Amino acid sequence: GNSHEAPFVVEVSTASGDDITPPTIEATSIRNGGYVTAGVNETMLSIYMDEPANCKWSFSDADYSLMENYFVCSGIPDSASAYFDNECIGVLNVSSQTNYFYFACEDSSGNSNTENYPFTLISTSPLNIDYVSPNGTLYYDYTDLIVQTSGGAENGKATCSYDGIAFFETNASYHKQPLSDLYAGDYSYDISCNDVAGNLNNSIINFKIDIDIDAPDLISIYRSGESVYYSVDEESSCEYSFDDFSFGSGTDVSGSFVLTELKTYYLKCQDVFGNEGSWVINI
Repeated sequence: GNSHEAPFVVEVSTASGDDITPPTIEATSIRNGGYVTAGVNETMLSIYMDEPANCKWSFSDADYSLMENYFVCSGIPDSASAYFDNECIGVLNVSSQTNYFYFACEDSSGNSNTENYPFTLISTSPLNIDYVSPNGTLYYDYTDLIVQTSGGAENGKATCSYDGIAFFETNASYHKQPLSDLYAGDYSYDISCNDVAGNLNNSIINFKIDIDIDAPDLISIYRSGESVYYSVDEESSCEYSFDDFSFGSGTDVSGSFVLTELKTYYLKCQDVFGNEGSWVINI
């Protein structure tokens, strides 16, 4: 192995030949196998080739020369152009089913595709909003906005927003947005949902927050045998004790408690807003 460090030159010569390669469709503006918005009977599509070409489309797998529908192409310039300059634009007719198309192109040398480019678009049904909540009057300062969708491109799968803000849980058929620390008053939210096909539906959620600031009221109390029975005027958690106490440290009770030899009992009830009522019961 003797080394030779002197520089050397390799000369390669080429000769131009006939272009015998047909154009290749390398991209489409709509994904092959993509969805079409419900109710649409035509859609615009761009296709991009690897070289300048003229292109056609058909519903049948026909020869290029027999295809009846034309794309509008940027033309075949004298010199090569950038990749996305090789664009052809067409309007495809679609129906309410799966739509099958075939594309073919021909370059300036007369080379046309012998194998067509198959292309599919799937029509969709309208996107439905089946359920929204809450509504009416709420007596607490928190709630969840709930929306349920169906239909559309993917069996109700959609993205929903309220007043332009995406739901915390979405991109499905069930959408949820927790709300908290709400003030008393009227609330209205514009709901908008859309799916991958561009199907859109809107709704409105209206409700009222009426925060309770009143403590539970004891509306009945009586003794029967060795028990005391009571009721209050709203949903509450109640506790009792033999001595005065702070709520949370008493014994849980619901509607009644058993008497002992003691004559005095302390009963406290607290509603969902933390309003507390308390009573001293003497037997």
